[in-house]
Amino acid sequence: MKKKKKKKKKKKKKKKKKKKKKKKKKKKKKKKKKKKKKKKKKKKKKKKKKKKKKKKKKKKKKKKKKKKKKKKKKKKKKKKKKKKGRGYGGDFPVKSLWYFNLRQFYGKYNLRQRGPRVWIIWRSDRTVDWSVAGEDVELSIFITGK
Repeated sequence: MKKKKKKKKKKKKKKKKKKKKKKKKKKKKKKKKKKKKKKKKKKKKKKKKKKKKKKKKKKKKKKKKKKKKKKKKKKKKKKKKKKKGRGYGGDFPVKSLWYFNLRQFYGKYNLRQRGPRVWIIWRSDRTVDWSVAGEDVELSIFITGK
């Protein structure tokens, strides 16, 4: 029984020595990190002065581009207002009778210029691809002389 007690005391002494060594290593690492940070700050200050001069030139160019974009938007709004009165473009319900100008159908349904006006009447006689209304609709086209 006496021998076992002596072994336990020796193990406790070794553990205490290991803890003291770890604390000393940590203190050395902290001192090295502080020295590296001071060197990096000096280099960054020199680079910032060069970048400020380039940014001023870029801002002047961006202002000119914005003015050109605003002019284009105003022209597009005027074109949309003209189309609304003719019933061209956009969703609108299918009715029994429509009246359109012949110019809107050039190249779409292979219509030749016989008169200024086209009357479209809902019938199941002929099939016409009606892409303006968003659906395929069966229509018969009658071209008047005036």
